[in-house]
Amino acid sequence: LDALWKIAVSRATLSAFERAYPLAFAEALEKNLTLLGGGVAARRMLAAEQVLTSQGVAVVLGVTGHYLGRLVVDFAPETAEALAAAALKRPPAGEDEVHQVAMEFVNLVGGHAVSRLNRADKSWGLRVALPGLFFGANFEMASPNLPNTWYGFASGLGEIRLGLGFRLKEE
Repeated sequence: LDALWKIAVSRATLSAFERAYPLAFAEALEKNLTLLGGGVAARRMLAAEQVLTSQGVAVVLGVTGHYLGRLVVDFAPETAEALAAAALKRPPAGEDEVHQVAMEFVNLVGGHAVSRLNRADKSWGLRVALPGLFFGANFEMASPNLPNTWYGFASGLGEIRLGLGFRLKEE
C-alpha cells in the first residue's frame, strides 16, 4: 500500500510540476527582458525536439532538486550584444563582457523561475547550477537523455529562444 501511495503522489506532483515549469521560466525571461527595456512582443512554441541549431550564443543552466533539468537560452550574437548594452547601460567592452552578461542574465532568469516554483511546492527543492556558455557558428544543441521544448520570444533586443527540459530525479 505504501508503494502504491508513493507512486500516486509522485505522479500527481509530476503532473503539477509539468504544468508549472514552462510558464515559470517563460515569465521569468519576459520579466527580466522587460526590466532591461527589451520587452516581449510575442511568445511562441517552436518545437519539442532534441536538437536545435543555435543562433550563435547559447547559455545552459542546470537545475537540480526533486526534478533534474536544463534551461537553455539561445541568442544571435547581435541580440546578446544588445542585451549586454541594455544591462550595462553602455556598449560592452568586448565579446567576453557580452558573454559574461548573457550568463548572468540567464542565471537571473533561472533563479527567478526556480524561486517561483519552490514557492508553489517546497518539496521540489530546486536549485540552479553555474551557467555554461557555448558560442560559434552552426552548432547544434542536443540533449539525448532530456527532451527539450523550445520557445521563441520576439523582443526589442532581438529573437531569443528558450529551451526547457526536465525529468523526475531517479531515487
